[in-house]
Amino acid sequence: MPFRKYIFMVTALRLRSAVSGSGHGARQSGSGTRKAGAALLCLLVCILLHTIPAFGAERLLIGIPRDLPPLAFLNAYGSNPRGLCVDLSVMLGAMLKREVRFISASPEELTRRLDERTLDFVAGASTSAVSYHGRVTLITPFGLNRRILVSAPETHITCEQDFQNQRILVLKNDPFSETVAQNGGIPLYSSSYKSALQRLANHEAAAFVAPSGEVASYIAQQMNLTSVRLMGLSLERIPVTLVLGPDTLGLATELTNALAYLENTGKLKLLSEKWLGNLLAQEPFWKAYLGHILAILCSLLLLSLLAIAWIVTLRRQIRLTRQKLRSTERRYRELFEMSPDMMLVVNGEGSIVLANKAAKLILRLNEGTGQLALKNALCDRGNDCLGTMLEHAGRHNSTREEVLLHPAPDEQRIMEFIVFPFSAPDNGEGLLCCIGRDITERRQLEKELIEMERLAVIGKMAAGIAHEINNPLGIILANTDVAKEEAADPMMRHLLETIQRNVERAATTTRRLLNIAMPQTICLTPQNAADILRDALSFLRPQMKEIRIDISGLPERLPIEGDRILLEQVCINLLLNALTSMKGKGTLTIQGERFRRSDKPWFRISISDSGAGIPPENIDKIFEPFFTTKGSQGFGLGLFCSRRIMEAHKGTLTATSAPGKGASMVLEFPCGADGAQSIQGGRPADTFNNRIV
Repeated sequence: MPFRKYIFMVTALRLRSAVSGSGHGARQSGSGTRKAGAALLCLLVCILLHTIPAFGAERLLIGIPRDLPPLAFLNAYGSNPRGLCVDLSVMLGAMLKREVRFISASPEELTRRLDERTLDFVAGASTSAVSYHGRVTLITPFGLNRRILVSAPETHITCEQDFQNQRILVLKNDPFSETVAQNGGIPLYSSSYKSALQRLANHEAAAFVAPSGEVASYIAQQMNLTSVRLMGLSLERIPVTLVLGPDTLGLATELTNALAYLENTGKLKLLSEKWLGNLLAQEPFWKAYLGHILAILCSLLLLSLLAIAWIVTLRRQIRLTRQKLRSTERRYRELFEMSPDMMLVVNGEGSIVLANKAAKLILRLNEGTGQLALKNALCDRGNDCLGTMLEHAGRHNSTREEVLLHPAPDEQRIMEFIVFPFSAPDNGEGLLCCIGRDITERRQLEKELIEMERLAVIGKMAAGIAHEINNPLGIILANTDVAKEEAADPMMRHLLETIQRNVERAATTTRRLLNIAMPQTICLTPQNAADILRDALSFLRPQMKEIRIDISGLPERLPIEGDRILLEQVCINLLLNALTSMKGKGTLTIQGERFRRSDKPWFRISISDSGAGIPPENIDKIFEPFFTTKGSQGFGLGLFCSRRIMEAHKGTLTATSAPGKGASMVLEFPCGADGAQSIQGGRPADTFNNRIV
């Protein structure tokens, strides 16, 4: 190699001197001719040396693929070959101390030359279009990766499963086209990398599956296709091999040892970084410091996560605390607002600061009532009552007072107030809490209890009187029995039976008065309320001489279950009251009807008179004990006892009246065992059918 360069240099000098000497005079023409001849001789020697192997040195004929950057390609001037395979071959030739000569051709041509033994080996035999089976193949540490390239920004194809219904570019004779078809893709074929990349940039297909992503990246950069980019991971790794011809085991051994030495010394790594490190997906120049940068970023990220976790934990704790405070505040506010007792917060001057619903309802508080509504509502001791309560609470920490609210008699409420001081949490102002409980009903119950005790005493007195009356009633009853046996006149016997029946009723009444202090039970038997009313009318017939009685609306049967004696007492009491109201003259109307209450049959009987009626203010008082409008002639127990008897029969007794138009007493009670049957039209009694007796 140095000898050849020396010969070329001498030849070039000879030619230059010959050319320069040709311009001198005729005297030097002979000398110039001699120099030109010598230069031509040197040129001929160089040509021979170039065609004949050097003396004492072997030559390596190496085949490289044509136009396959970065493995092998011609320079910008189209002369010297360059690329990974070229540099690797030069390094191997230097290790073997052999002259290297390159032959660039297609894979098919290189295969033919290997068969003809005009090549020692092929460098960069990585394409799958040519089969090199049956030859010695050396695998280098270099490898090419089958990759997916895309151009459209919205395209996202990273693996074979994404080929479904997509147009995929592949190289002609590339067996990967079968994989594309198997995964539902539509393969489009191109003759070279350049044409495939150009079609991809023109969006003729969704992706290009290149046998070598490195080759495709290099060509895309040369073509300045900025939209083309690699996507996904390697689909297949294809090693860069050295394929030797037949009977080259010795050369294969030497090449293997040379490759091992180059790899151990790190020269192959530098060669890989030179030709295979500039891909489309290559990281920026600071990739060498990526580890340090990642460590710093991870540390910062860890610190940030710790800070965020601490902040999130703190905020969560604050949120939980706020939720608990709000829940507690809402619970106590609901207790404050929904309390049935009055709850007020007042200041030292007596002005209301806060009030719950019960206080607003009782005191009728609104925006227009002012803050001194509590002081204005106190009426038993004037406006100084609240001041006295507040003064006692300030001295003794708490006080209990009973006051009367609202001056109007029908609106008065007896309230029990508990007052105790406390401090406002925001400004420390001294406030007073007033809790008022309505004890009006309790006082009313106490009055009713006293009244019941009074009734009990009266009942015991009445029982004593009844005991004294019971003896003469027994004598009358005995004499009546004797007179009835001796009487022959039917009319007389009828009168004696009437006397006997009413004496027995009076005796029963006295017996009930005797047993008033002990619990009693009534005997319920099937009865006909219509018959009981007719018997009561028959008993009072002597007092109804000028009374017009209308019982056309009374049915023949009103089946109920009850105590006949008690029900007769109720009917007689109501009829006597009606006679007293009409003062012996007027019209008495008795009607009966059936109705339903809670899907059960009931009967209603109304006894109406044409008397003066009941004043509206007495309509609710007439059933109270000892209330009477008869003066000294009445005791006020008739309607009271009648209502109690109706309640014992699970019925009701009410009164309706219009002033000057009479009054009506309404009896309502559930039907008896046969009450579900239809009520037939009433058959009025002959004696009392629409006439004046």
